[in-house]
Amino acid sequence: MYYEQCTSLNDIVAGQTYLIVISDGKSHYALRADAKNGSAITMESDKKIKNPDASFIWTTSAGSSSNTFYFSNGTKGIYHDEDNKTSTTLTCNSTKKSLWYISKLPETNAFKITKNNKSGRYIAWKNANTFAAYATGFFNHLTENKNLFEKSGALYIYKKMSGPTLSTSVSSLDFVASEVGNSYNKSINISGANLISSATITISGKDA
Repeated sequence: MYYEQCTSLNDIVAGQTYLIVISDGKSHYALRADAKNGSAITMESDKKIKNPDASFIWTTSAGSSSNTFYFSNGTKGIYHDEDNKTSTTLTCNSTKKSLWYISKLPETNAFKITKNNKSGRYIAWKNANTFAAYATGFFNHLTENKNLFEKSGALYIYKKMSGPTLSTSVSSLDFVASEVGNSYNKSINISGANLISSATITISGKDA
């Protein structure tokens, strides 16, 4: 299982699973459903994320307006207290979840995620263990070519991709098989850039 960056709002639909990631090209952090709502995550050289821990994976459900979603991780949702107008605390709550509006940031594959509507509080990086919901001070570290710091809010959204389908036909095989009695066995190893792990095919046969 692997995830790759969404490139447009059309990639984000209800009922699919996603990762919410911030990166400056050197350090990579993802929003997760635990006490510390942020944690470092491994990004491959091709910018894909392979086999993420389940706590990083969010499933979307649609809000009533275009480009609005709820994010749920099993029993927890991404939540900011509606009644506390000054708090920046973003939690993964087992009983409550907030509605989030997603907009595409220009010149990058990144997005801005804001509460309820386009002008609401935005989700941003605070430190290595924390994402927060800020009302002001949004900073796009990608267009400014800066490292991550508090209020960096240009987020990558990663979508789940199915593995590649392998299809091949073989008319003949030219190899020397190992002989065990009257049976023959030969293994062929298959690997590829988007395979999570290599696959082995074993061909067996017997004397006619």
